[in-house]
Amino acid sequence: MKFDIKTRHSPTQVLLTVTVATPTVVRILAFDRDFPKTILFDRTALNNGSDQCLVKMPLTGKAISLMVINNSPSATDNDAGITVSKKVSKLKRELTESQIHDPYFREFVKFAEQFSYNAQYLPTGKTYESAHKHYAIKYVDTIMSKDGTPMTTPARIKMDSGFIEFSKNRLADMSVPAILAVALHEFSHNFLNTNEESEEEADLNSLITYLGLGFPLVEAYKAWDNIYQYTNTELNRQRSSKVTQLLLDYSKEFPYAA
Repeated sequence: MKFDIKTRHSPTQVLLTVTVATPTVVRILAFDRDFPKTILFDRTALNNGSDQCLVKMPLTGKAISLMVINNSPSATDNDAGITVSKKVSKLKRELTESQIHDPYFREFVKFAEQFSYNAQYLPTGKTYESAHKHYAIKYVDTIMSKDGTPMTTPARIKMDSGFIEFSKNRLADMSVPAILAVALHEFSHNFLNTNEESEEEADLNSLITYLGLGFPLVEAYKAWDNIYQYTNTELNRQRSSKVTQLLLDYSKEFPYAA
């Protein structure tokens, strides 16, 4: 079933109560009504009985479309056996761009949010700059190594200039929050870390900012999982463990964080 909700570009949250008669794989999908490739939330989970999920959307357009889908292999149609009630309210963020005291950090967050929201529709082969031109994103189809080999990374940052390069091919299946999580990770290397080269420190710094801005927990986990599955190294397994623990701790402190 599908609901269209007028959001008027305001941070919005929807508390869904999903009731099923039998254990059912349920997908909850939210996207910009006018730009459907701009995914704001995408979670698939096994529901049993009556379950709640808080769909958090710090960034929205004029309106969003919210879908609750029976994703079980045996389902005869998308609505089969599902009852949904919803409560729409304003999303109160712990941290907003205006609350960031450092003007350079504030500039980057605003820039990264704008890029993440529009990434699926922006043309490649261009360099996008922040409002005061302190930051730039080079948008390419695929990131290439020095020897001309295609790389699997969705993004990388140049340590000398702080400019970020994003691969549109790798962002194709990523949501707005997931893209933002990656952007904040790259930013953290140069501008938040005490050790620029530490991946674990960049993970934690970016996640603290990401969660404070009100973005959904599940999308952060998916973003890191997306990265780790391409490079299954011992370092990345350690990173995955620490990221998972941070997200679990957060979910315990904030019920329905999703």
